[in-house]
Amino acid sequence: PDRPAVRVTAPCATAQWGASERDIDYMSMRTFFLTNDRLKSVKATWDQAPEGPKKIAALAHYLVAERAHTAQRDGDCVRALDAAMIALG
Repeated sequence: PDRPAVRVTAPCATAQWGASERDIDYMSMRTFFLTNDRLKSVKATWDQAPEGPKKIAALAHYLVAERAHTAQRDGDCVRALDAAMIALG
């Protein structure tokens, strides 16, 4: 799925760190793909886990992560994936 480019509306944000809009678009795309790889990794770990309450709890966190990823909330997605890995323990 294509992700729309992130636009920084505050000019001070780009000037402060010397980043252009192109750099910020690249950073958001990089985060998107890193999060996508992380989703795949957690899903593979979940697939290999034995059945039980830990796997059920991890699935709940994984589904939250998928919804956050779809809504382009990368921070929420990463937190949910961390929680899923902890649940698999």
